[in-house]
Amino acid sequence: MSDDTFNSVIEQLQELKKRFNTLKWTVYTDELTWYGQMANGTRFAGTTDLIAVDQQGKIHVLDFKTTASPTRFDLKYQKRGVVRDLDGEIIDDYGWIDVADKSEIKEGDEWRITSSFLEEKATKDYGQTIGNRSYAAQYARQLAAYRYLIQQELGPVASLEIIPFYVGYRTDKGKVTDIHEVYMYEPVNLTDVEEIKQELRDVDDFLRDTGTNWSDQLEALSAKINNRIDYINTLLSDEHLSEDLKENLRNRVDGMLQELDKLNKAVSDKTKSTDTVFMQQLVANTETAF
Repeated sequence: MSDDTFNSVIEQLQELKKRFNTLKWTVYTDELTWYGQMANGTRFAGTTDLIAVDQQGKIHVLDFKTTASPTRFDLKYQKRGVVRDLDGEIIDDYGWIDVADKSEIKEGDEWRITSSFLEEKATKDYGQTIGNRSYAAQYARQLAAYRYLIQQELGPVASLEIIPFYVGYRTDKGKVTDIHEVYMYEPVNLTDVEEIKQELRDVDDFLRDTGTNWSDQLEALSAKINNRIDYINTLLSDEHLSEDLKENLRNRVDGMLQELDKLNKAVSDKTKSTDTVFMQQLVANTETAF
């Protein structure tokens, strides 16, 4: 790397520091490794590049991303390539077409601003195609896992941001011989990118999935409790039973129904039903009641 390229990197990092100062963020630059476990008990870990804390105490996760593609994070204009008949009805649609700039977009054209990092591409795992996922979606999955871990240890995470860098380099026989250009793009807050919000929700749902079907457990416990109540009602009809014993049995029925009601409400509550320890305790309390 030449002195000019090195100095350029320093200048760009100084601009990034100015941004943090303007936001009044406290930034922790040490790599931090976070440990935790999924709701089903599977343990995992992740290492973050940067963590920032704002004036309200909210946490922001920042991750450096590099690419050798000089256009991956460039914004570009696209318009819908449609052919209309004389009545204005669409008779053919070629999808989104890249245009040089906004001047090529005419009044009435459907258009958008996008970036190649938002466009889906074939995702491979050990050489096998496992689906179509954009770079943005891949980054989002990684940072959503970081968020899950950090929230277990520290508290709410306000944003997930990537800091993209283009790195231009030369190679010789597969080895990098020179880095001739480094360019930093504007940071991207992935939590604000509409195209990947569902991806973030899917990761959260996956990590919080206990692997236990609480509805099935509720149904099984309901059947057991109803059978037990039927049996108790049979006992209560025995005229030889003392009033003290009957009162005790009625209290047991009330207790079973109360615990069953708590479990029923928890199963319907997404926040509570993803808390494995809480749900296991409720099930135990319900089983103990009968």
